[in-house]
Amino acid sequence: MKKKLILFGSLFLLGRTVTAKEPSTLKAITTETLVVAKYQPAKKIRPDLKRVFIDVEFGDHIIKNKNLLDSLKGAEITSISLVYTKYPIKQNLTRLNKRRFEHLKELCPNTFANPDLKCKIITQIDCRDEETARQLFHGFVILYKPAPFVPAKDSSVLEMFRRNKWKNMTIVADFTGSMGPYISQIYYWYKLTYATKGIKEFVFFNDGDAQPDYKKQRGNTGGLYYANTLVQDSMYKVAYKCRNAGDGGDVEENNIEAILFAIKRNPKLKEVYMVADNNADMRDYTLMNHIKIPVHVIMCGVNEKTPINTEYLDLVRHTNGSIHTVEDDIVNLIKVAEGKSIEIGGFEYKIMNGKFVQVKRS
Repeated sequence: MKKKLILFGSLFLLGRTVTAKEPSTLKAITTETLVVAKYQPAKKIRPDLKRVFIDVEFGDHIIKNKNLLDSLKGAEITSISLVYTKYPIKQNLTRLNKRRFEHLKELCPNTFANPDLKCKIITQIDCRDEETARQLFHGFVILYKPAPFVPAKDSSVLEMFRRNKWKNMTIVADFTGSMGPYISQIYYWYKLTYATKGIKEFVFFNDGDAQPDYKKQRGNTGGLYYANTLVQDSMYKVAYKCRNAGDGGDVEENNIEAILFAIKRNPKLKEVYMVADNNADMRDYTLMNHIKIPVHVIMCGVNEKTPINTEYLDLVRHTNGSIHTVEDDIVNLIKVAEGKSIEIGGFEYKIMNGKFVQVKRS
C-alpha cells in the first residue's frame, strides 16, 4: 500500500491527498509503508551510497544524534525510511510521525530536495510492552551520495572566497560535468555563509540541458536555473535539477547568456560573480557588449602550467570587473592600453586589436 507524504512549506501531512484549495507549490512525495516484526537494516548497500542512522526518542519527535546530520549537507539524498514502533497498538501515531519528518527538515533543510527521493515508513509490531518497544530502533535510515568535496590541494574556489570579503553576491556558476570538484566547494561555502547572507542568489548553467550540440544557438542555448537563497534548501534543489538536466557536451559554454539571464532576473544588479571553467571557451563571447555591469570571474582550472583563457580576461577588461585565481586577484585590466602587456601567474598577455593574446615564451 502507498500513501502520500505531502510537503507544504515545512509541514508534512500523512495520509491525505492534495485538495484544490491548496497552493500550487504543494509537493507530494509517494511514500511506501511496510510492516515488520523488527527492523533489520540491509547488510549491503550500493557501493556509491552511504547510510546514516538518525535516532529519535521513543514516543517523541526529537532527534538525538543531530551531529550526524552534518554529513548530509550538500549531499544527494536518495531515500529516507522512518522506522517506528506501533505501541501502544491502538494509538494513532500519525501526528507523531508527521512531527518527526518536520523536525528532520528543520535541522537539515536540503533533506527533501531530490525530486526522485524515495520515502518509506516502516512499522515495527514485535513489542509485548513498553520496555520491549523502547529497545527497538526508532528514527530515520537515510541513504545518500556524499557531497564530492575535493582534496585540499584543489581548493581554489574556497581560497578565492576566503581571501575576498565579498557580500550580497549574485553568483553565476558553470554547472557542467567538468566543474564537479568546484561545485562541491560552492556548496560548502554556501553552507558556511548562509547565516551571514553573503550569497544573495544563484544562476546555474549547464549549456543547454543535454540537447545535441548542433542545436545550440548563441545567446539562446538554455539550461539556465535561478535560485534565491532566502530558503536554504532552495539552492540545493535547483542545483540538483541543473546538474541532473545536463552536463555540457562540447567544449564551449553559455557563460554570457547566463550573466544576461541573471541581470534580467534582477535589473538592479550592480555586479556579478561568475565561477567559470578556464578550459572552456564562451559560446557567446561576442555578446559580452550587452553586459553593462562589472563581472568578477572566479577562475577554475588555472595553475602554474596553465595560462588564463584570454576570453575571460577580455570579459573582465570590457566590464571593468576583476579576475581571481588561487594565487592572484587581478583588477584594473581596463587600464591596460592597446599594445601594452601584463604578467599573471608567470604568463604574459598583451592587448592586440582590443583583445588579450598570450605572448609565447621564447
